[in-house]
Amino acid sequence: MVVSAAVAACFEPFKQYVEEAGFYQPPDWFAIVCGICAGILSVVWNEVVNRSLDKRGLNETPAPIHYVAFLLVISFVTPIAEEIIFRGVLQQLIGYSPASILFALAHFESASVWNMLLSKFPLGLFCGGAFVVSHNLWSAVIAHTINNVWFTVPEYFRDRDVVKGVKLSLDGNYEGAIEILSRTKGLEGNRYALRNRASCFNQIKKCNEAIADATKAIELGDNYAYLMRCSSYLLLGKTELAEQDVVFAKKKYPKCSEPYLLAGVVYLQKLEFTAARSEFLMSIEIAETPVGWALCGCAALSLFQYDLCLEDCRKALSLNPSYYFAFQVKALALLALNKLEDAMICSNQAVENASPHGLPETLAGRAMIFIRVGDKESALADLSNAIAAVPESKMPNLSRAFIYIQEERFEGAFAELDQLSRLVETPLDRSYHLGYRALAKVLKGDVESGLADAIEANSIYPSRPDLLNILGLALIRNGQAGQAVEELNRAIELDPYNAESYWFRHLAYESLGQDALASADKAIAEKYCYKPYC
Repeated sequence: MVVSAAVAACFEPFKQYVEEAGFYQPPDWFAIVCGICAGILSVVWNEVVNRSLDKRGLNETPAPIHYVAFLLVISFVTPIAEEIIFRGVLQQLIGYSPASILFALAHFESASVWNMLLSKFPLGLFCGGAFVVSHNLWSAVIAHTINNVWFTVPEYFRDRDVVKGVKLSLDGNYEGAIEILSRTKGLEGNRYALRNRASCFNQIKKCNEAIADATKAIELGDNYAYLMRCSSYLLLGKTELAEQDVVFAKKKYPKCSEPYLLAGVVYLQKLEFTAARSEFLMSIEIAETPVGWALCGCAALSLFQYDLCLEDCRKALSLNPSYYFAFQVKALALLALNKLEDAMICSNQAVENASPHGLPETLAGRAMIFIRVGDKESALADLSNAIAAVPESKMPNLSRAFIYIQEERFEGAFAELDQLSRLVETPLDRSYHLGYRALAKVLKGDVESGLADAIEANSIYPSRPDLLNILGLALIRNGQAGQAVEELNRAIELDPYNAESYWFRHLAYESLGQDALASADKAIAEKYCYKPYC
């Protein structure tokens, strides 16, 4: 805009219009008075309009101004540049109203449609009107400057703590950011501060506090806060509420990638993995990001498309070679392919690169590999550190319960599962909670009750080999080896690399006296480095 104004002011044929508009002459008192009056009218009008739009959620929430230089540009340089173009040139070429319309349209990227129509268009009319009455471009510049100064300078001083808080959050210091944002002047009425504090609360898993802040920001008209609240609901496993928020956010921000990422996570929680991957790919079409590709990898992993998952992770790491989440997903894919050494290397990279708030998840992921190679001591150490960091994290507690089950420490396993029961929210949570409880009961000897839990777990999540394996074992212990083979066939059809499925089917074949088939499955399980626990 400034460059365009410089061209208009210095080069023919536009220079003559700017000259005729009186830009090169100091304004007289009448032009100054016209500019001041028009500026005051604009301020009054926009105060009323913006408050009304804010209440209805029809305004975009502006980011705070970080630098004094930027404040000076917005307050003083921008009015001169825009008035040269829209009043000095365009208004004289195409007329008063068309120039005001073009002025409003020029603010499309930074303003909502309603703000363009009810705020920016009238501002153009006020500035253009001052120019029409005074015949001096400086009156329009004065009006525009008064408007911009009124709305930017107070916000700059009010939002200095917000700027500090945002910078701390970008550095990963979420607790420090929350402390700074909490002392923001007028916090309860500052939607940008509330939204950012909600985001920080989400990062440290204080979801209820995040929901409270995001809801206040939404009530103040901040539509982007729906994404913060959606993230909180997802962390709490409240999928339906998250879906409501993300549907609104996608309609409001169709060209923003974040709503599609969150929509994909909603589908992951609903166990609709193909739909989840579609949402992630849509986000990548808008903006290619490491998290987008890593989440694509998650969906592919859940669909047992391991090669596709590894390719997605490769793309994520090409964008950010130290992105811990991509290493974590890649490690799980390698683990599923029974490439245990590669999986451990990759998991170690995830732990080394993880942020303090991402470390518990990566430790829990590495513990799964330790479990698989039989190093339960190291697995328990990682899980204990993960649980100490985030006591209410589901995956580490579930993995620790699994180790207790393998070691026949059933009381400890049931204690872990009982503690987890209050955290169970999503279908995935409930299915694994029931599945591990079923496994503990079966190995303890309570086969009938364990079988009932295994059947219920598979009714919730019917296409998960791990849960089908537990059901197969329960059926074997219940004297139903033939039906066990059917369930384990389904598990192997879903995931031909699942070593445990082959091991349990070998047990079923042994029960049926089919020794050749049993030996073949046992050989495959051993080839995949499976270490049996029963």
